[in-house]
This record gives sequence, C-alpha cells and structure tokens, in this order.
Amino acid sequence: MDNSFWVGEDEHHGVLSLERPDAPKAKTWSLEAIAAVERPHHARVSPDGTRVSFTLDRDNSDIWVVDLDGSNSLRLTTGRDLAAYWEDDPASWSPDGTRLAYSAGGSVWVVPVTGGLPEEIGEGSEPQWISNDELIFYVDRNDESRLTRCQVEDGWARPISPPGMNVGVAMPSPQHGKVLFVDFPADDRSSSNVWIHDLEDGSNRQLTDEPGMQDLSPKVSPDGTLVAFTSERSGWREIHIVNVDGSDARQLTDGSADFSNLDWNVDGQRIVAVSSQRGVDYLVVVDASTGDITGVAGGGEWSS
Repeated sequence: MDNSFWVGEDEHHGVLSLERPDAPKAKTWSLEAIAAVERPHHARVSPDGTRVSFTLDRDNSDIWVVDLDGSNSLRLTTGRDLAAYWEDDPASWSPDGTRLAYSAGGSVWVVPVTGGLPEEIGEGSEPQWISNDELIFYVDRNDESRLTRCQVEDGWARPISPPGMNVGVAMPSPQHGKVLFVDFPADDRSSSNVWIHDLEDGSNRQLTDEPGMQDLSPKVSPDGTLVAFTSERSGWREIHIVNVDGSDARQLTDGSADFSNLDWNVDGQRIVAVSSQRGVDYLVVVDASTGDITGVAGGGEWSS
C-alpha cells in the first residue's frame, strides 16, 4: 500500500504577464481614460411606458431618466459612487411612476422622477417597490443578508425573511400579495432554495429543498398559482414548475441546456427565457404546459 502523499505549493494571482519593453505603448492610454468611457446600463421602462430610467457610468454612476423618444433627459442623482455595471443594481420605478428607488453608499434612497433632492430611507441595497409607499430591500448584518420591508415615510425596516439566512434574488409579486426569494444556506454552499413570503399574514413557505443543488430565478405566473424556476437537478439548469403551496414540483424542459432570465407571458401559457449551450445564448419561448421549446433568436448574448 502506497502511503506517500504530495505537498503542493500555494500559488495565486495566476500567471504573471511578461514585460515587453520592445512593445510600443499607446500615448493616449490610461486607466482613467478607460474608466471614464460613458456606458449606459440597467435601463428600466416606466409603468406608463413613456420614460426610461438608466444608470450612466461617467465619472460617477448616476441615475437618469429620458423620454422614450430620446428627448427631455434629466439627471436625478449626483456624486453616486462609480461602480462596475455587473456589481451595480438598477433603479426601481414606483407603481405610480412618480419616484425611483436606488442604492448608494450602503443606503437606500428615493428620488422624484421630476427632479429634486433624493431622500435617504435607511441602510440597505437593491430596493424594489411593493406599493407606492412601501419597499423591500436587503440589509446585511451579523454575516446574514435579511430581506426587509419598509414604509418610505417612516424608514423603519422590518425583516420578512427568517433569521439565519443569506437571502438574494427577491422577486416581488405585489398583485398576488407575495414575494419570492432565494436562500443560500451557509452550511451548504452548493445549494440554494426558493421561498415565498405572504405580504398579508407575514408567513414564509419553502417551495424547494434539494441538498447540493441550486434552484434559482423564481417567477410567479400571472394568475398567481405557479412558480417557475431553474434547477440543476438533471445536470443542466432546466426550467421547473411548482405550485405556490409547494406541491406538484416538476421539471418542465428537457433541452440539455442551461436556462435563465425567466419571465411569463401575460396569458400564463408561455415562458420566455435565455437558453445557453456551449457558451452561446439563445432567446427561446417555452410552452408552460408541455415544455416544448421554440427558438426566437440565437447565436448571441441575450439577457434580461
């Protein structure tokens, strides 16, 4: 029996690039110049469909609104810290379209879309409206990420997710009185579970529980009876369906692909999604009853 073992050397930071003193350096290149390139992102259409909010990376990552025809642009924030677009979160429209909620400097803020001074609501990130007067957002404390509910006028955030969780990917469905969220258990880093919170009675129900597997991207159907989500249980991130009471969980697609960015059609009969295979993304529509997949657009990078 061979009882020998190998001791490795701790290496990190990858392979260092080689110096090229012979390579000419561009006279106009600088890190500041690259960072200062304007990049609009996180565009969101207003509830009435007339305006668009977006974040513009310039010297700061500030929030703007513009009419849908491209006229009458208005800068709503100043001095918001510059952030990489993949680490930033979009501003959220209030249902009546009069205000935007956003995060900056570790706090949640609200600003009128007609301009004016932003109001700091409190500590938190990634705000979303559940009514014209109330928000949900995350608060990180004691190595936990809690989902909270807050009346804008009083700024008092109340936890709605159970203690001991690390919550992310919250999807409010206020028209059904529900909020979907995903828990990332600290004792099982390979898994994530879908939960549903009742806005009326404050109860929480776990909809999925598959140890070692990730369930993500939950979305409530338009009639409020079903939840679509992705799961890697089959070896691919296929689309699954479960009733809102947690019963009758089932795999919907069998496309040997990774699905993401789920959204229901307004009639509840179809689900639009991004299907990824071999590093290429395709935009697809899935029949919510049969799981049949129809390609809409392919051969690119599709999202949101």
